[in-house]
Formats: sequence, C-alpha cells, structure tokens
Amino acid sequence: GDVVHGDGSGGASIYGSVFDDESFVVKHAKKGIVGMAGYSKPNNNASAFYITLGPKDHLDNRRVAIGEVLEGFEVVEMISFCGEGREMVQEAVIVDCGELPL
Repeated sequence: GDVVHGDGSGGASIYGSVFDDESFVVKHAKKGIVGMAGYSKPNNNASAFYITLGPKDHLDNRRVAIGEVLEGFEVVEMISFCGEGREMVQEAVIVDCGELPL
C-alpha cells in the first residue's frame, strides 16, 4: 500500500516507488483477477492494485496478475457501480476490514 500518504495517492510502497515484474503466469482470463498497476513500462509496478470486472486479455504480459478474488466478488461489483468510466460519481467507503489469517 501507499506508505507516503496512506490513502493510495502516494505511489510508493514498502518496496520503493516502483518494483520489478514478478511473473506473467496468472492470466487476466476472467473476472476477479487481482493485479498490480504500473506505469506502462516493464518493471514499473507501483503500490496501486486493480480487480478485473471481466476478462481483460489485453493486460496479459503487460501487467502482473497476482491472484484472484475467491469470495465476496459481489462487494467488488457494488463498488464498481459507484463510478462511470474512470470517474467516481458516488463515494465508496470500506469499513471494518482487516487482514485474513494465513
């Protein structure tokens, strides 16, 4: 996450401002894929993440997918309805969240 501002706008993580691509094994073949956003260049991942709302094959071998949403995708869909394109039209607030035990 963002260790500069703590709100996702800082663009830096505990690994630095950018870090290398890990692997392109996980494909963007379905909804619920979690990936790392970057700066449209190889090895430039930032502290921002995304969740796909459907297949996004054009991201394969360009963005690193790191996993998938296993439960609760309906929450992701509800949050997606707060925006139009890249603009938020309604605020989405996540409360009472935490870290899952491993």
